[in-house]
Amino acid sequence: MNSCELLELIEQGETETIEFKSWVKTPDFKKLIKLCVKEIVALSNSNGGYLLIGVEDDQSITGC
Repeated sequence: MNSCELLELIEQGETETIEFKSWVKTPDFKKLIKLCVKEIVALSNSNGGYLLIGVEDDQSITGC
């Protein structure tokens, strides 16, 4: 996936197959890992998808 495709994915917003996780709102790394594992399991138990860490719910990119 190139950067243009990634930006298009973010522009779609969160869906059943796209989940955003904030790095800023979860400063505790261990909690963030647990949240990510839960999301990855949920995505893999459904239709698959993307977990984008460092993207806020409002689609702003805050990074890691």
